[in-house]
Amino acid sequence: MQGIAELSNLKKLKMGCLILRRRSIFRNWICGGQPSVRRISSSSSEHAAAAAPWLLIKDCFHKMFYNFYNLGDDKVERLSKKGKDGTLVGSSHGWLALYMWRHKYDKWNYSFDVILYNPVSRLSVNLPPVDTLPFYSSEYNRPRKVILSCSPDKGDDSCRAIMSFGPEHRLAVCCLGRHSNEWTPIGDLFHQNEPINDKSGFTKIPRVYEDFVFSKKKNLLFCATKYDNFECWDLRGASPTLIWKKGNDEMEYNEDNYPWSARSPEEHAMKRDTCCSFKYLVFAEKSDRLFLVRRIVMERIRPKDPHRTYWRYKPGNDPYLTYGFEVHELIVDEKKREKGEMKYMNGTLDGMAFFIGSTGHGFVIEEENDDRIPINKKKNVNPDSIYFTDTKELTLHQINEAEDELYGSGGHDIGIFDYEKKTFSPCYYPPDIRRISRIDPAPTWFNPSQP
Repeated sequence: MQGIAELSNLKKLKMGCLILRRRSIFRNWICGGQPSVRRISSSSSEHAAAAAPWLLIKDCFHKMFYNFYNLGDDKVERLSKKGKDGTLVGSSHGWLALYMWRHKYDKWNYSFDVILYNPVSRLSVNLPPVDTLPFYSSEYNRPRKVILSCSPDKGDDSCRAIMSFGPEHRLAVCCLGRHSNEWTPIGDLFHQNEPINDKSGFTKIPRVYEDFVFSKKKNLLFCATKYDNFECWDLRGASPTLIWKKGNDEMEYNEDNYPWSARSPEEHAMKRDTCCSFKYLVFAEKSDRLFLVRRIVMERIRPKDPHRTYWRYKPGNDPYLTYGFEVHELIVDEKKREKGEMKYMNGTLDGMAFFIGSTGHGFVIEEENDDRIPINKKKNVNPDSIYFTDTKELTLHQINEAEDELYGSGGHDIGIFDYEKKTFSPCYYPPDIRRISRIDPAPTWFNPSQP
């Protein structure tokens, strides 16, 4: 029976690879010359204020600097770390979120210190220690992703840091003002008395938050859980307030394109059997719109070594490859208790560009209303495109500081997806499917001009 199961999985994998080739994902990538490098001092904030998005990249030779690929100028910007280095768990409003290991008694008993660092201004902010979370295990308190409601450099008490943590990606919030001394959990820990419980037969299912985004315009936090629940929170009070919560049964959608569309039965079977999907949320501040981006990833792409002797990757460390994206606009009237709508974006993003991936705070670039200058001319950004880096769930991670080995693959799944033409193009890194290698830390989008 085991042999039959393995044979069936092998057939599915071969079918998936065949479809991927037909979709031209296994293709030749054009590699241009490397961008020039320039060093930016802390007095260069005016330059950053009008900059296009930057991509945080790895520099193997200069450990004292952060290196960013400037999308608008096609240059690499080099900024000092100023001793602020650690595990990257966030990029939001021009700030990086980092955590450092802190030992309590010995190397096996540890906690984490979390800081924010602005590589342009070289300012840093200490966040409350994760020990303030009401959970007993250090691993259950490990930061996974941190975003901000706004830039904290103005000393505004209204600024909030939102963090997902632990293996079940729970949520917590802290105030960056004078009372920033602890983390406050957000939401319920489990799905209970919901349709997913009836469907699965389990009375308690962890409420895994796959992604979350903060809208500065609405001053609200939007969240997406693993089991297709969507939530909206107001974080301005002493404790988080739930504004609305919608499950699949409370949203109208077309079953032909949700959770994904397919051009043929073969493509549908490939997505179902050999791929997994990951959710992202982005909010278009100018047009006041919330979007759900579903990323389709083939988890096991295993290139052979040059001598074709054996696979180069250990089990669980297999490279992966993004197959495509599906986008829906989430329309919910928070004042009316009626069904929401997931409106499918069929071949267009209305001229916008989405930036998602890794632990970055997803954001949208839109055309300016005043001058109508296309975004491709203003910031060298392609309209109707998704700029993506690795999904945080599959990137490299370290079990504990005592072990040097990194688990997972990651850092290689980067590119630009043309949502209209359904094609891929490279972004800084020209990937070669035959020579995939890890990149640590995984590249992350950084928006230096986001207030």
